[in-house]
Amino acid sequence: MKTYRERASREMRLERPSATVTPIMRKLVGDSQAMLSRGPADARQRASAARAYAIDNLEDLHVQLRGQFERRGIGYHRCATAEDAVAMVRSLLG
Repeated sequence: MKTYRERASREMRLERPSATVTPIMRKLVGDSQAMLSRGPADARQRASAARAYAIDNLEDLHVQLRGQFERRGIGYHRCATAEDAVAMVRSLLG
């Protein structure tokens, strides 16, 4: 008998991946909706406030993040455009 991984790999390779992935995604979306409905009534407002704070304080947050990464010896790069990001990744990977 084949393992789950072997069966899943075969099905996604040879059959319609959407037949496998779509029901999983529907379940995840349904579970997310159920979890959100159990959260605080003001969860959406708090999320909007957090997003607005992050946007308003983006530079300060980048400085904090860079500092935390540097303390751990992790490199941190910022790029202005998607093309710059791709070029940076390519240069880092050689």
